[in-house]
Amino acid sequence: MDQTIVSTALPTITHDLNGSQTGYQWVGTAYLLVATALSPLYGKLSAVFGRKQILFPSVVVFLLGSGLCGGAKSMTWLCIARGVQGAGGGGILQLTQIVISDIIPLQDRGKYSGLIGATWGIRYVVRSARAGGRDVGSPPAEPTAVASFAALTISFARSLPLLLHSTTL
Repeated sequence: MDQTIVSTALPTITHDLNGSQTGYQWVGTAYLLVATALSPLYGKLSAVFGRKQILFPSVVVFLLGSGLCGGAKSMTWLCIARGVQGAGGGGILQLTQIVISDIIPLQDRGKYSGLIGATWGIRYVVRSARAGGRDVGSPPAEPTAVASFAALTISFARSLPLLLHSTTL
């Protein structure tokens, strides 16, 4: 959900923060780079300390990154905050897959992996259809101050209540 929101709102956010094309690219790259780099670490830590003890701190780090992104005043700040978010988001993604592999028998894991993959594909199609067929990453025609504020606030604050709720489960 986070990547979907950010990719849609990022052109407006970049415009408001006086960002460049390079800054635009680094917002996504910072998240993916940190998430990928920490993937093996999350696997090893979850094997040593347990799944739950690593998953919950990952959610907290993601929440912290979301808060930092929501308060970003520059593209550099936003890119660093997205890196923090990537550290948490990478843990969430890895631990989710690890927990599924713990719970689901080996012969049924392919079905569950297929369902998860189908969810991503369906999400993209529905998102594109809702955007009127235009590329969902393309900037809006006229970014305004109200639209920019709304995009920035909604993009990063929308995940906070969901993640807070998930920590109580």
